[in-house]
Amino acid sequence: MARGREKTATMAFSFGGGGRPDGGRSASATQAGRWWRLGGPAPGVGHFGSGILDWLLAHRLRTLLPMTRLAILSDVHADLSALRDALARIERMGIELVVCAGDLVDYGLHPEETIQLLRDEAVPCIRGNHDRWALERARQPPKPGAKPLPKEALAFLDALPLAWNRRIEDVRVAVRHGTPRSDMHGIFPEHLEPDDARRFLEQAEAEVLIVGHTHIPFALSTLGGGLIVNPGALLREPDRSKPHPPTGGTFGVLDLPSRDFRVHRAVDGEEIEILRRTVGVRDRR
Repeated sequence: MARGREKTATMAFSFGGGGRPDGGRSASATQAGRWWRLGGPAPGVGHFGSGILDWLLAHRLRTLLPMTRLAILSDVHADLSALRDALARIERMGIELVVCAGDLVDYGLHPEETIQLLRDEAVPCIRGNHDRWALERARQPPKPGAKPLPKEALAFLDALPLAWNRRIEDVRVAVRHGTPRSDMHGIFPEHLEPDDARRFLEQAEAEVLIVGHTHIPFALSTLGGGLIVNPGALLREPDRSKPHPPTGGTFGVLDLPSRDFRVHRAVDGEEIEILRRTVGVRDRR
C-alpha cells in the first residue's frame, strides 16, 4: 500500500460528562475512552466485558471527533529488515500517513534497497546528515572496496527536502532531522531549556516538532502547549564489523489533534517506555 497521502483520518470517540458531579471523567471513563481511541481493551476490560457495557450505559456518547495517526520513522540507516518490519506494523495499525526524519543510509547493509522501498511506498522523507554525506562521497573518487550508490538512489537523496511541514487536524506539524537550523546539532531531552524549546518550535513554525539524529526516543512538552518528539532510531541490524551508533529498532506514532505520542518496536509492535518531560517543570518526567 502506497503511503504518500497527505492526510488520512480514523475516527476516535470522545467521551464527556457523567460520572462525577463536576462533569469530569472517572477512572473507568478515562479507560473506556482510551479503549475506543486505540481500538483495544482498557486494562482489565474485555472487548465485550461488562465493564465497558456498564460504562456505555451510564455515560452517553457526546461527540464523535476525527483523529489522524501519523507514523514516524527516523535514522533508518540502510536497515532493510527493520524498515520492512516497521511498515508492516504500521499497516496493521491502520495508519496510512507516514513520514521519515532522515538518515536513510550508512551503518546498515542495504542502502540501495532501503531507498527503493521508501520510494515504492511513497514515504515522504527529509534529508539527514548521513544522506548529505553520501552525496558528498559520490562526488569524490570511490575508496577501495566501497560500493557506490547507483545514480537513481543518489538522485533520490539529492531531491530530498530539509524540512516537512503540514497542518494536520489543525495542528502545525514540522519534521527536521536535528534542529530546525542544523542536521548536525541534535536535541537532547535531559538538557533542553525552555527558551531553546520555544526557539526550536518558532524556527520550525510548528506546534509539534518531530526530530531524529540522536537515536534517543523522547517526548518533550512545553508549558505553552508545544511538543517535541523523537521516535528513536529504526536502525536495528548494523554492519557490526564497523563502528556504529546505538540501535533501537523503533518507530513512533503521533495521534492528532490529541498530540499523544508513543514509540513501538518494529520487530513486534510492542510499545516501549520513553523519556517524557515537561520542559521548565523540574523533576517532572
